[in-house]
Amino acid sequence: MTEYKNARRSKKLIKEAFLSLMKEKSVERISICDIVRKAGLNRGTFYAHYQTPFDILREMEEEVNNRIFELMGDIVFLDFIKNPAVTFRAITEFLSKNKEPYQTFLRYYYPADFLKKLKDELYLKLLENTSIPGFIRTSHSFKIALDFVMEGAIATYRNWIIGDLVTDEKELNSILTKMVKKIASIFVFVI
Repeated sequence: MTEYKNARRSKKLIKEAFLSLMKEKSVERISICDIVRKAGLNRGTFYAHYQTPFDILREMEEEVNNRIFELMGDIVFLDFIKNPAVTFRAITEFLSKNKEPYQTFLRYYYPADFLKKLKDELYLKLLENTSIPGFIRTSHSFKIALDFVMEGAIATYRNWIIGDLVTDEKELNSILTKMVKKIASIFVFVI
């Protein structure tokens, strides 16, 4: 048990050091030596968890993806369309509780491939959702609307986290909810 706590603590220190260094220099210029010095650890501890600084980024990306998928759970698409506020509120609360590390991560390392991967995985999850009738899932109109909503929501959350979009959580959720409902109402006529 103590070994597990020590490993968690070490990884936390490594991530905090890495995020702090991201504010000082580009990711490509951050060395393992920089990280362990800042974290107050030795190289062996670093290598017990990661091989390169980019492994830290990949782990952080994976943590965000996993948490967002967990929050979305097995969304019943029609329930989401009727009341998207529940999902948006859960995502916003999660991001708010972890705002500082994600803010640094997104501000100093713009992971376009990470955001694309997140969108693509969410997109596939929704396309595979059996609560959506097959004729709708396969229509071009649905795919275009879904792409528009996904890209927009992800970009909006990113801009909100890094501070380019200044609004409170309640207003953010309200606006995203209204937009999804409006797009859904238009979409009904397109199919």
